[in-house]
Amino acid sequence: MKLDIIGTGLTAINYDWSSTNDKWSVGSAYGAYGDRVNTYFCMHLDQCIDFKGEVINLGNFPISQIKEMFKTDTFNNSISYMIAYALLRGYKEINLHGIDIEKKSEYEFERPNVLLWIGIARGFGVDIKSSSYLGQSPFNYGYDRDKIDFLVNVLEEREKAYRRHAEIKSGDEKNQWIGAMYATQKIIEFIKG
Repeated sequence: MKLDIIGTGLTAINYDWSSTNDKWSVGSAYGAYGDRVNTYFCMHLDQCIDFKGEVINLGNFPISQIKEMFKTDTFNNSISYMIAYALLRGYKEINLHGIDIEKKSEYEFERPNVLLWIGIARGFGVDIKSSSYLGQSPFNYGYDRDKIDFLVNVLEEREKAYRRHAEIKSGDEKNQWIGAMYATQKIIEFIKG
């Protein structure tokens, strides 16, 4: 069984809606995704949608069964509930789309919990992937330190140069340098973890 969990993050725009996999999302995405999703998770007390398909909420989520199966009750977001429920239902492949959970965003505190559940899924032999590289790293800590240090140094120097250009330019050209600076900062954050 294959499952696509589709969030509302930036990478959701690239989702291929022609996929034949089961599709789950969060209740807050109902207005955007409508009937294209099979199951919605409404895990907030004030969240209710009028959907004819399956809706998982606090009243019907099998929390006791999940706690017993995984020996944990660590959930601080809907995505973690979704991954746990997918494991309970026996999915062997889970694809995360639009689950960006970037650092320095409102979702940053949820990131460790989602990574925990990604790890639990992998521990159960589930092939779990993310369109936003969540839970992935381009380097092996310790073994690739020289590659990381070199790349970070190059990018930091470029970021400084972009900053200097932005300070002396104006208008659209200034905004382009600011955009390049911001993008480089994000790349550095990703590499450093």
